[in-house]
Amino acid sequence: MPPVLREGGTPRSFVPRISGSPLSAALPFDWDAANHRRPPPYATPPSHRKPRKSMGVTTPGNSTPDMRKSVMSNMLNWISQKYYDILDLPSEKMPETQTVARTLGGLLHCTHLVVRYSKLSRLKDDDVLWEDMLGEINMPGAPESTSWFDWTTPVSFLLISISILNAVYLFTRIKYYHLFSKSELVNSPGAEFIHRDDLGSNEHADPPSAVSRWLHQAAQLFWLSWSMLMGTRPPAPETRTSKRVQRLSVWSPDKAEMELFIIYSPLHAFLWQAVSPGNWIMVFLLLGIASAQLFLFEQWYSRLVKDREIIASEVLHEYDQKFVYPNIMKVRRDASVMTNEAETIIFHR
Repeated sequence: MPPVLREGGTPRSFVPRISGSPLSAALPFDWDAANHRRPPPYATPPSHRKPRKSMGVTTPGNSTPDMRKSVMSNMLNWISQKYYDILDLPSEKMPETQTVARTLGGLLHCTHLVVRYSKLSRLKDDDVLWEDMLGEINMPGAPESTSWFDWTTPVSFLLISISILNAVYLFTRIKYYHLFSKSELVNSPGAEFIHRDDLGSNEHADPPSAVSRWLHQAAQLFWLSWSMLMGTRPPAPETRTSKRVQRLSVWSPDKAEMELFIIYSPLHAFLWQAVSPGNWIMVFLLLGIASAQLFLFEQWYSRLVKDREIIASEVLHEYDQKFVYPNIMKVRRDASVMTNEAETIIFHR
């Protein structure tokens, strides 16, 4: 290590600090240069050449392409994330059908309230009764009637159509049950005989939709009416040799449609159309009574069905415990001949 001269001329050796540099270093470690706070004294002069892409060094003037690239990449990442969220939507926990039906029913009531308020606010308070009495008749001295075709008319028609379609869909949901061992027709309006060939390979297939069933019945009614008007005989039924099976059509309502029918039925929709400044209290009271009546009827009838199911299952349980099991699995005494262990155990000598 080269000596270092003092101010008085006496040479001394330089001893580096242990905390500032390693033991093998001739000069103290420059922490400021390592942290890029100052350039090293022996560095090469800065070059004005364009840095290579592999170096990963960019100048402030080239920030626009990177910014555009980052914005585009963020947009693509957002789109891909939303796409994967949509794909994962069926696996997410969805709200209950009753909650969705109640929310939808409340929104329909609020929409109908806004529609009726907008419709009635255009009429003068003093002329409302005259408008109800005179209607569209232009009599001398009668108030001028407003146009009936505005935005409230199609919205009201749409709300009434939603309530009617929900009611139709609710009461036309059925499920087929086939009674293969029943030869006599059961006492039910939904029971009928069909041929075994009509079942096909899948006996548990879903029943046809209500629209297809209505079209089939309408076609049969049309051909029957046409044959009666023309005086012709209807076509003779086909004679089949296959075995007949009794089919029972059972009403199978869904909870969502049932809740929506209780909250917003066609009765509610038509009661909203009767709202006026003179009877709004009575109409609101009728709306509440209709919803409460339907709700109580649905609750008590569901309770009746569950109670009957419990009674039927308990009857079968008591029948099994008191008759079936005691006769099938009787406790019998073992009357076999006793033997000695010496007769069954073989000794190997």
